[in-house]
Amino acid sequence: MCVATTGPVAHFEHQARAACPVLYGFHHMKISARNILPGTVTAIKKGPISALVTIQVAPKVEITASITADALKELKLKKGKPACAVIKASSVLVGVE
Repeated sequence: MCVATTGPVAHFEHQARAACPVLYGFHHMKISARNILPGTVTAIKKGPISALVTIQVAPKVEITASITADALKELKLKKGKPACAVIKASSVLVGVE
């Protein structure tokens, strides 16, 4: 965990703590994922079973995740709310035309 108190790293830490209190706050949850990208929910496309949630993690950089409709409700996600994209990937696929 970052311990910087000023500069870009401290800004990231502050933003991550605000967006992800479960990971950085009260519960002190430990997870194996190392790619935790704080951002803001910019779009939600809800279906009957699942939802597509888009999080802007940097200017012009968005990540879209498919989550269950139940998770959408439990997390109380809405446009403009801080959130984190937590990425745990065991492989990366590359495609070309």
